[in-house]
Amino acid sequence: MAKRFHDTEIWEQDWFLDAPSEYKLLWLWIKDKCDHAGLWKPNKKMFEMMNNVKVDLDKALSFFNKDKERILVTKNGNWFLIDFFVFQYGVSFNNNNRLHASIQKVYYQEDIELTTIRGLKEVNLSSNDSQEEDTKGVKDKDKEIIEKRSAEKVFDDFRKIYPGTKTGNKMEFENFVKKHKDWKDVLPKLNSIIQSQKEIKRKKSVAGGFVPHWKNLKTWINQRCWEEEIPLTDNISADDRVNPNGNGYAIDPQSYIFGTPPQGKFVGKITQDQ
Repeated sequence: MAKRFHDTEIWEQDWFLDAPSEYKLLWLWIKDKCDHAGLWKPNKKMFEMMNNVKVDLDKALSFFNKDKERILVTKNGNWFLIDFFVFQYGVSFNNNNRLHASIQKVYYQEDIELTTIRGLKEVNLSSNDSQEEDTKGVKDKDKEIIEKRSAEKVFDDFRKIYPGTKTGNKMEFENFVKKHKDWKDVLPKLNSIIQSQKEIKRKKSVAGGFVPHWKNLKTWINQRCWEEEIPLTDNISADDRVNPNGNGYAIDPQSYIFGTPPQGKFVGKITQDQ
């Protein structure tokens, strides 16, 4: 008979206490009846017959996921306990462990990503040669997911310091990956490049040169603007100091110091003699 850890503190948690008695019983039933990977195939008739109660599975999900998601319904209609793995096996996932490898195969069949497991802190997807070959596709898939999540975080650090107009990180990152096959090579350089471009533009503004507004981030990415070289010359002509619109407005140099888009300020008509 299989034995499992049980959370005795559940009787102090509001979401559980607020659930009607038959749904408390259902939660305990699911935890005991789920497989070794934390998946339960809903069998409402069996539960009601064995416990002489009536339940509604949609209501059950609303009770169980009241304040946070505890159960995920998979593509096959099974219920996945998100906290099950860490609570039963710990915070490390090791593909060299036969039990973990077996669980990974179940996750693959249900299209569950390792990143879905709440509380997982360490993942070892390398395997010994004795491991079954059919787990290779699963390992490769999860490696790709984890690497992409890490890359997305690096991109977000860059996005936050980009001075121009931008949208959410997910949308900007997906556009970056889609547009450029060499994105993995470019990504580590973006932070230093944008800092360098900001400094060059700031110096040019303070020196009296005309500095165009920052492009929105999508355009900057699509046009591979990280490859641009922004010249910084000591001798700036009067033409450079005039707004190209010819409206007598010039760029306020201080507006670029903190990377904010500049606003034209009327400073009097600028002529070639000024």
